[in-house]
Amino acid sequence: MGDSSSGMTTDVPMTTSGGGGSSSDGAGSSGGGSTSAASTGAASESSGGDSDSGDSGGSDSGSTGGSDSGTTGGTDSGDSGDSGDSGDSGDSGDSSDSGDTGSPNLEPVIYQYGNVGNDFVAGVAVDSLGDAVIVGRTFGDFVGDAPAGSQPGYLHKVGADGTPLWFVQVYGGGAAFNDVTVDSEDNIVVIGFSDGQLLRKYDPDGNLLWSYDLGIAAYVVAVDSGDNIIVAGQTPAADAVVQTFAPQGADPTSPPAAPLYTAELGVGNGTVERATAVAVDSADNVHLAGWTSGALEGASAGGSDAFVTMFDASLVEDATRRFQWGTANDDEATHVTVDAGGDAYVTGTTLNFIDFMGIPLQDPDGWVARYGPAGEVWMQEIVPSAPGELSADETNGVVFDDNGDLLVVGSTAGDLGTIVGQVDIYERRFDPMDGTVLGTEQWGTMITDGGDAVAMGPFGPVIAGHTFGDLENPDLQLGDRQCFARLP
Repeated sequence: MGDSSSGMTTDVPMTTSGGGGSSSDGAGSSGGGSTSAASTGAASESSGGDSDSGDSGGSDSGSTGGSDSGTTGGTDSGDSGDSGDSGDSGDSGDSSDSGDTGSPNLEPVIYQYGNVGNDFVAGVAVDSLGDAVIVGRTFGDFVGDAPAGSQPGYLHKVGADGTPLWFVQVYGGGAAFNDVTVDSEDNIVVIGFSDGQLLRKYDPDGNLLWSYDLGIAAYVVAVDSGDNIIVAGQTPAADAVVQTFAPQGADPTSPPAAPLYTAELGVGNGTVERATAVAVDSADNVHLAGWTSGALEGASAGGSDAFVTMFDASLVEDATRRFQWGTANDDEATHVTVDAGGDAYVTGTTLNFIDFMGIPLQDPDGWVARYGPAGEVWMQEIVPSAPGELSADETNGVVFDDNGDLLVVGSTAGDLGTIVGQVDIYERRFDPMDGTVLGTEQWGTMITDGGDAVAMGPFGPVIAGHTFGDLENPDLQLGDRQCFARLP
């Protein structure tokens, strides 16, 4: 392991050209995009929610985990690939000086991009300049050299003003990028899959620095204060695992030789554990969350249960910080962030079964919870619903915003104030102290949209997600699934 030319076919960064901000039609392999003000199709609500009181909270977050692209991945690596061509595409958005926050935008900007065929977002990170880096996969081709029938994974950088900067694509069996983060020098660290699970580092311009073949299925990635890389996921034996790597090998273009530390969590006896979220606090403790089909801590509630635990910087677990919870149905922790005091804020989903107008349906319910040294401090359902009422809400990211409020992002078919379409994007803010709902924004097009990832940047939170419509013209249906970034 540790081959710097491992198992992915990669492109050199494709620099996108500026344009006039016209509406994207999603056609061809240009990877084109459009930029618009983020006010369309939006509705806001402020309310005070019921909650349990807790201890004192904090307002500083650690690194937050990204979302799972749905690729469970294998463990073997493939051969090295060649470089592809670069090309031009994409429309740029408006740029102006706000004068207050330092953001180049007078108001939030939405940049939308896509191909013929469906496109997916798996994670987003924001660098020190406010530029967003988005990873995912596509059924199209953003660069123009994808092999016929391939479904490339992509890495896309978007300027703080909504201008598309460059794309990188990867090919191979089940190609996808699963998550992304940035280090203190704005280098980009990604985990992905292409004929094997890979950890990669790119420079801020999208040039590959090194690649490492992982022996685990990796779902999330973060960095600590020393730019050490923390990767979490699942072993071939179906145990949850977390590993720490040095920032590089002998030089900036060589990969680490092996993990510095590895820790596994598993019950055995045929149970399955998976780590789906990771965050690092100010003391470089590693907070890990996920799900288990067994009794990882105490008794199982039934189905799969959520868990959260904490390790020190050397991945020695603090067993007093391991907690498991759930219902008789399947429960999964999906994301985690941490406050200045080291408490973990976990989002997740419970898969309920309801009788909806005489039709048995699976209805995911999102939730957010705060866990401290003594266990649960509070827990809140994202979209409270009556029995038999379909809400189908998912939690796809959590950060502390620039006011110190806890921001949860996802998608819902329920009502958080004003229903816009069939499935909407939501942003819901909570008081980290006691879980009180502070405010909600539900927005999107007349059809199906979702917030798939969120990351905090120097100008505020950046949300990335998907839409089947046109966020500049919310009544227009495009047909294919496209992606967007909402930049503050």
